Amino acid sequence: MLESTQSDTIVIMAPELNVLSVTQDVMQGTVDLINNYGIGTLVPDTILLGETENPESFIAFSRIIRKAHRNQRNVIIMRESLETVPTGSAGRIDVWWGRKKNNAGLMLALAWLLSTSPEWEGATLELKTIIRGAEDPTDARESLEEMVRNTRINARVSVVTHTEGEVFETIGKASRGARLVFLGLGEPAPDATDEDYSAYYESLLCKTNGFPPTAFVLASEKIDFKRIFR
Repeated sequence: MLESTQSDTIVIMAPELNVLSVTQDVMQGTVDLINNYGIGTLVPDTILLGETENPESFIAFSRIIRKAHRNQRNVIIMRESLETVPTGSAGRIDVWWGRKKNNAGLMLALAWLLSTSPEWEGATLELKTIIRGAEDPTDARESLEEMVRNTRINARVSVVTHTEGEVFETIGKASRGARLVFLGLGEPAPDATDEDYSAYYESLLCKTNGFPPTAFVLASEKIDFKRIFR
């Protein structure tokens, strides 16, 4: 929890574990919390952040993501949308999988857990992937169906063909009307700087502008999240 005090000081509190940090900079305070939050081996494995669209904060925000990743903390960045979801609508949760990274297992786990909550009861899960025009959609569909079988969750699969233009435009069109979209967040390269990742983050915000509410997910733990469902 964050509380403001005099002189723009930020107090960051984690009451469950009796952790308190006082800082003049909320970004640095978040990094401190990632470093210090926990008791012995009992530490959080996932960091949930709201997106920042302030360019002056991009580098500091990227530092948080890179620090969390180095500490093997999963990262979820929630981005709100101007779209309005009808009240009482169960809706659809889209999970986009690139078929190569570990993010899909964590995204499916999060989407499934969300769908079991009362507020999201009845929501439809849809696992999606995108292929280029020359790719065989059959192979892609089989990969998605295998993922669904292995996780044993109730989800539909969808293969979307991208033919021209920016790939995120195709993704945005295919996810139009979704109540929530899960997208994988790029893994920081070992030799990348905060400035490098800041440029990637800024580009990602630009390319996903106008999307439904979106959760960007980076799986940093060295585990197979698909095993959660077995």
